[in-house]
Amino acid sequence: MNIDDIIENAQLKGRVIALEAELESEKAAMKALMTTPTSRLLRAEREENARLKAEVERLTERNKFLEQIDSYLQGANENAYEKRCNELEAEVERLRKAGTEMGKHLPDTDEANRAYIDFEAGGRQS
Repeated sequence: MNIDDIIENAQLKGRVIALEAELESEKAAMKALMTTPTSRLLRAEREENARLKAEVERLTERNKFLEQIDSYLQGANENAYEKRCNELEAEVERLRKAGTEMGKHLPDTDEANRAYIDFEAGGRQS
């Protein structure tokens, strides 16, 4: 190792010491900032923000779940409505056939004929 290397080495060590001191100074300044009322307020706001984000996420998931339930119930309601309509149509048809059969056994009078014709027209008066 020659003299130039020793001088350069000493200069670099001095520079490293100066940078380490600057780093410690910056760390101390950062620590001081983190303990000021403003930083405590910022920390509290970050915590509140995180809490609110979690709440939004929870409510979003709940909303998705409720939408799925709503969709299922709408489908079930439509199926029940369709089933009930089919049942009522079948009942109307059964009653219409029974009425037609009964009409065949009515006496042959004008009044009975008008009642039968009225029945066959769906209950509407002519």
